[in-house]
Amino acid sequence: MSPGDHDVLEPPGGHAPPGGTGEPVLVVEGLGKRFGDHEVLRSVDLRVNRGQVLALIGPSGSGKTTALRCLNGLERPDTGTVRVGSDVA
Repeated sequence: MSPGDHDVLEPPGGHAPPGGTGEPVLVVEGLGKRFGDHEVLRSVDLRVNRGQVLALIGPSGSGKTTALRCLNGLERPDTGTVRVGSDVA
């Protein structure tokens, strides 16, 4: 897979910060969203462990709000899965 084909959002080291349990509370795999011909999210993977703090940053129009809307159920993703809480295991 070439760079840019698959975006992985993961904290440095890929594990929970000190004091975190390392137990996943949010797992996103292959999240994708289009609005007509405009691809907003492409194959986004994300894992957030209990105790972690995550900041989603990027330029205006890069898909931050769409990603959050897909995570909280306000927008239906076209592809991928979002697992939260007890559904993560």
